[in-house]
Amino acid sequence: MLKLKFINWWSNGKDDFFKKFIENYMNIETVVVDHEPDILFFSVFHKISPHQYVKNNPSVKLKIFFTGEDTTSSYSRGCGSDHYYLNFADISLGFKNLNHPNYIRFPLWLTYINIEKYNMGKPCLPFNKLENFAANRNNNEDFCCIVSNHDSNNTRTKIMEPLSQHKAIHVAGGIMRCFKDKNVSIIIKGAGKSEYDKQNYLKKFKFNICSESSISDGYVTEKLFECIIGGCIPIYYCNDNVMIEPEILNNDFIIKYNNNNIDSAVQKIKELDTNKEMYNKFIAKKPLNDNAYCEIIKYYDLLKTNLYYLFNTHSLIN
Repeated sequence: MLKLKFINWWSNGKDDFFKKFIENYMNIETVVVDHEPDILFFSVFHKISPHQYVKNNPSVKLKIFFTGEDTTSSYSRGCGSDHYYLNFADISLGFKNLNHPNYIRFPLWLTYINIEKYNMGKPCLPFNKLENFAANRNNNEDFCCIVSNHDSNNTRTKIMEPLSQHKAIHVAGGIMRCFKDKNVSIIIKGAGKSEYDKQNYLKKFKFNICSESSISDGYVTEKLFECIIGGCIPIYYCNDNVMIEPEILNNDFIIKYNNNNIDSAVQKIKELDTNKEMYNKFIAKKPLNDNAYCEIIKYYDLLKTNLYYLFNTHSLIN
């Protein structure tokens, strides 16, 4: 049984994706411990120096770094970790496209979507709802929503004023403070605190502004996938001609906008909202590419292969 320890993490690790990955995808038993771990998982939420932790805990045989946060933005909780601990960790995992022997690209969204066969992600974000968008839509009849706590890098709110001139936009979360004393027509209604609450909220709307908090090459979190599983058409801030996870997502299903094309994006949204035939044709598209499942499995298999190698070379399994 592998003994795991999680530090600088967002949880204690006992229900974590990576614990489930080792158990459910690699069929190896694990336990989260407080003392004498075999494997140290660490992230960017700095409380403990991972170098000092390893120095003080000689039982650690394997060090795994993961970040789902943008390490390039000064507003991000990942700021200061852009080195990805590449010269310290045995495996580093993150969103960036890096060429390094210790690195595997493993963006955050991979830890959220839940392929039911393996049950490693979030139960409220089943993969089959990504595959069957039109069939899984419920009563998505209200216009548009945004669920967010902030807009530190100004990637979310710029589209709100012109879009809200068409219809009021439902707003949930701390981002509502951004619209105080501004000419934006909004309806403030909380979405709840859990991931299930967010999904129940999203399924009421045709569109969801689901942009990332910052723009960095390869930085994709769970937001796009939550939006699609919730039955919404995604409205997403990105640079011109950028393809978002092109092996997985049908980019024609994403309404993209940036500072240079807000007016045209708003016009497209308004047309879809008012033209039922056009709207029905749009939502009949598949949000995923045909080979999306296989591409996700490639991510999992690459991580599994590397972990098996390290487990063996560090005498962690027989």
